[in-house]
Amino acid sequence: MENKKITAYVILLLFLVFGIIGIAAMARSVSGKRGKQEVQSKIDSKIELLSRRDLDIYWIGDIPRSLNKLDVKQVPSNGISKNNMPVAASATLRSKTDSDGDVVGVVEEPGYKTYMMIVVYRTDLTDSDMDIIRDCTVMNRVPILIIGKDPIEKFREYMLKAPVSYDDGSSFFYEVSDGMSDDVLDKSAVSTGGNLEGDAIVSYIIDYFGFTDDGTETEPTTEEEVTYTTLPAVDDDELKLQKRRVIYREETESESDESSEVSDN
Repeated sequence: MENKKITAYVILLLFLVFGIIGIAAMARSVSGKRGKQEVQSKIDSKIELLSRRDLDIYWIGDIPRSLNKLDVKQVPSNGISKNNMPVAASATLRSKTDSDGDVVGVVEEPGYKTYMMIVVYRTDLTDSDMDIIRDCTVMNRVPILIIGKDPIEKFREYMLKAPVSYDDGSSFFYEVSDGMSDDVLDKSAVSTGGNLEGDAIVSYIIDYFGFTDDGTETEPTTEEEVTYTTLPAVDDDELKLQKRRVIYREETESESDESSEVSDN
């Protein structure tokens, strides 16, 4: 009889212990969900702030679930082209010609927004992709944010920079006037992913452009205006022609100086 009582007490105690553990687990789960919801709410508020700006984000790669409300121009990683990226307008492409070479129309220059940024998210880049991205970042001065080891290493390799060790928690930023910066996003947030990574991304975009809740922008930290508009671009053939013109002009001036010296003598 005594043994049965002990057994009953033990069973009851076990029920109590497992009940307490279960309640604690449920509390942690509810708390975790509430924490994620709070972070997501902050992300959504920041996304709403970005939506009120004259901003285009050219996103290459998958979009994290936490940023599914972010208004972006999503560019397929296997379909990067001058038609879907913010390339600089070329002076040689401003007119349409027929098969006889006669001008039959004018090609409209792309209309770009005041603020632009390219985001490459954990996707591979080819040399042809980089040719177009270089046009955007160097010729048209569009800043680029890269997340993930492989695309960062590809960008640095293409830009002829020394190899640097990166991992999946790495982030990278390039702006033509300021150069390259590593780990611009919190490394632990990028490594963890999810809401923390999403919040880090939108927060960085807001901070970079200096957007504020009152609808104004903070003053840029450099003398250069933080605006990105279409600049007159020069293709390779035109650049070579300009160089030949400079060389010809220098040779002509040199010959003129020599002739002047001879006549003076």
